[in-house]
Amino acid sequence: MPFVPRTSRRTLYALLIPLAALLLLATTSSSGTVKIGKEIKKTVGVLTDLQAGDVACYLTLKDDQGAEFQELGDFEICEKPALVGKRVRLTYALGNVMAEECQGNPDCTKTRSVPLVTAVKVLGGKTAPKPKK
Repeated sequence: MPFVPRTSRRTLYALLIPLAALLLLATTSSSGTVKIGKEIKKTVGVLTDLQAGDVACYLTLKDDQGAEFQELGDFEICEKPALVGKRVRLTYALGNVMAEECQGNPDCTKTRSVPLVTAVKVLGGKTAPKPKK
């Protein structure tokens, strides 16, 4: 590593730390969204339904304003029905799922890259209302 005078290092750190913070803010925001691939995805909501499908686990959620939204998730998430009714934070990653033209055919090898929910963390706060009997 080349010699860098101490004052130059301090200047470099003074520039890099705010830059790193700006890059982090560019990908996650306080509004509860994250950019994954080319899409902006919500990261917080009340999980109202889980359905295992041909392509992925289908998650239905409501955001804090009451708007419903759907996400694709890893199949393992559908194995956790106790999450339904909980306010959760979603973690995403790009993943490959069966292409739509496969129409559920397990022998089809075509795929497409999509944002997938890879983890669900239960948060405190709002929960879905209990169904009336």
